[in-house]
Amino acid sequence: MLTHHLKMTLRNLWRNRLFTALHVAGLTIGISAALVIWQYVDFENSFDKAIPNSGNIHRVVSYFKGVDNQEGTNSGCPQPLWDVADDVAGVEKAVPVHSSFALLVMPEGAKSGFKNVREIAKTTPDYFGMVPCKWLAGSAAKALTQPDEVVLARSRAEQYFPRHTPEEVLGKTVKYIGFRDTVNAKVVGVVADSDTPSSFIEKELMTIGKPQGDRWGGVSSNEQLWVVLRNGANIAAIEQSINKVSKEKGGAQLSEHGISRRHELQPLGKVHFADQFGSHIRSANPKVLRVLGAVALFLLLLASINYVNLSTAQIPTRAREIGIRKTLGGQRKGIVGSFLVDTVVVCSLAALLAVSVTHVAFDFFKNDLPEDVLKYADWRRTTAFLAGLVVLVSLFAGLYPGWLASRSQAVSLLRGDFAGQSQGRTASGNLRRGLIVFQFFIAQVFIIGALVVGKQLNFMRHSDLGFDRQAVLTMEEPMGAGRDASMKGKLNILTETLRQVPEIQQVALGDAPLTNNFSSSTYTRLGESGTKHDVELYHKNVDETLPSLYQLKLVAGRFLTNADSSNRYVLNETAVKSFGFESPQAAVGQFIEEIQGEGLPNEQRQIMGVVADFHSASFNEGFQPISLVHNPADVGTLNVRLASTRPADWQPVLKKMEAAWQVAYPGEPFEPKFYDEMLADIYQADLTLAKFINLATVIAIFISCLGLFGLATFMAVRRTKEIGIRKVLGASMASVIGLLNREFLLLVLVGFVMAVPLSFYFLKKWLENYAFRIEMGWSVFAIAGLVALVVAFLTVSFQSIKAALANPVKSLRSE
Repeated sequence: MLTHHLKMTLRNLWRNRLFTALHVAGLTIGISAALVIWQYVDFENSFDKAIPNSGNIHRVVSYFKGVDNQEGTNSGCPQPLWDVADDVAGVEKAVPVHSSFALLVMPEGAKSGFKNVREIAKTTPDYFGMVPCKWLAGSAAKALTQPDEVVLARSRAEQYFPRHTPEEVLGKTVKYIGFRDTVNAKVVGVVADSDTPSSFIEKELMTIGKPQGDRWGGVSSNEQLWVVLRNGANIAAIEQSINKVSKEKGGAQLSEHGISRRHELQPLGKVHFADQFGSHIRSANPKVLRVLGAVALFLLLLASINYVNLSTAQIPTRAREIGIRKTLGGQRKGIVGSFLVDTVVVCSLAALLAVSVTHVAFDFFKNDLPEDVLKYADWRRTTAFLAGLVVLVSLFAGLYPGWLASRSQAVSLLRGDFAGQSQGRTASGNLRRGLIVFQFFIAQVFIIGALVVGKQLNFMRHSDLGFDRQAVLTMEEPMGAGRDASMKGKLNILTETLRQVPEIQQVALGDAPLTNNFSSSTYTRLGESGTKHDVELYHKNVDETLPSLYQLKLVAGRFLTNADSSNRYVLNETAVKSFGFESPQAAVGQFIEEIQGEGLPNEQRQIMGVVADFHSASFNEGFQPISLVHNPADVGTLNVRLASTRPADWQPVLKKMEAAWQVAYPGEPFEPKFYDEMLADIYQADLTLAKFINLATVIAIFISCLGLFGLATFMAVRRTKEIGIRKVLGASMASVIGLLNREFLLLVLVGFVMAVPLSFYFLKKWLENYAFRIEMGWSVFAIAGLVALVVAFLTVSFQSIKAALANPVKSLRSE
């Protein structure tokens, strides 16, 4: 019986090639979208799942509250807690992981080294009891028990010592040259690289030194502490013990700066999704994953609805076939089964095509998705997911058309009629209307979302940032410049060389106005009324030409000159208001005090000028209190404004800049970055979201149009005779087209009315994440509705015009 159904299916699919192609196209797009998003979400949710005893592994994190009462976070903790945590009841072992960085790595016997090497960490032997490692050489029992030892991942061992087996690497020496020290480490082990996604990304593990016992004040995200708890340990009691010691040792020092701090134990299962903690460990935003999951579900649902509509549109062409089968004794379950076989075959073909489309999609999103998504893909899980998807979609999309076709009487079917043809207020007619409304409801939600997100991005990229960034690029001095005596003073020499290039308008040293990098300190001022103003002030290091290069606007006083000392500041308007000054002019010449800490006197800073507010952070944040400071020792960024704003003129001057760079820093990579590229990095998450939504919108519109095309075909077939009679009685082509389009456009309008309030609510919530944002005017919704109506009209008109052009004599003869 199954073989018979399969033969009939193949014949029907070939006979109706157009509809088969539409079926396959819709389902392929829906399944591939679901597969891409599932692969990504599955990858993110796979982190740290392979680590045994993961439920008892926690990271000690820090929460801060400053003078502005805003809470900040840090994934690190004070170094002395490393020893304290080991003695807390309930803690089995405390494992410090100090992430490190090497300017240069020189393996034994190598002619040249490796620059700027990351994924290095210093830790204790307990690390190997917490994180499972497959040892290829050496053993966990003996590794990192002595100073200056290192364990290499296999990929690093092969990179440093090519053509050596893991056993041959043991005993070799690797020299690590860092910012402050040089270490000659002996290789005592080689382990296999992790074959599952993990938060423990280190590929070189070195012996850690003793923690600095007096470092209770500051924390660094590079200095993390992991604790393995005993079964049944009281987490609240452990946190209380840790916080008690931390407050006793470092609380007074922090309170001098108006800061309070507390620590929490963060479960390993939540570490990957804790994106609010700055760290060298890549994290994922769980809200984004939920949104992507919803997008995949809706696109798959739209594809299935499209299949249902197209399948019901085809039933009139199979009415006589079904009638004959019923006359010959065919059962309803057999007819439903044949439709299910049709659906399974189409879904299976679509799933196979979706696998190929998925690889194309990953290429399209290669700059937006983690590069390891496919590397760590579990193809057994993927195959099971795909098979489950085929089964669910087949049942969802195949049962209704089969049921609809099987419930008509044989006599009616032999006349070419069937129960589902009625477009009156019947259950089947209303269901088809509901499906069309739902499709365009979802499509218009996506359209409105794409318009609003695009408008917000355009607003961020083209708004006045408070400075001029056109034809401006920046360059960072090499990382080793502060340690390498041969590079000392080269940045100033390079600056003067570039100032002689005719195609360069201006060169300045200092921090760019809007970057992800910043430093801050707490300042205080006693106002005239006796009110104390404590302010967290963010610093921008500048020379005397940087304000001119970026065309910052002076409001009062003057800008700094190179003759000014580092205790003279220029504040922005927000800082002036935060310190309680009545006006920018009133602030000029006044003093603020930088809080130095316990036992140290505050240092006075004089305000020399006030600059207009400019954006120093992303649009998610408001204007921050900023100080411009002249401190040449801390400058490492070169800012260059090109004379021409035409990109076609930039290549020759970039070559001259590269030549000057190589003279100053021979062998160091020349990596200039235009300011617009820097902004793109800052807005990367928003750009990726926009890319996903735009693609989802196109897919939703395309799939919805396929469903509309199917229903239009169904309507044209059902009303063939009616159209013939109308034309015989003198109806024009326009009236016939209007007859068939009217109801569909009404359904699209109903979908629009449903989409507007839902879109408005969620997009308003999304825009609240931005301190600077657009207003959602009526034009966004009007454009979305108009786009949907035009697309629907063009889709239906294809069948309407075909029906209007048909010969009415042939239409009436078919009675």
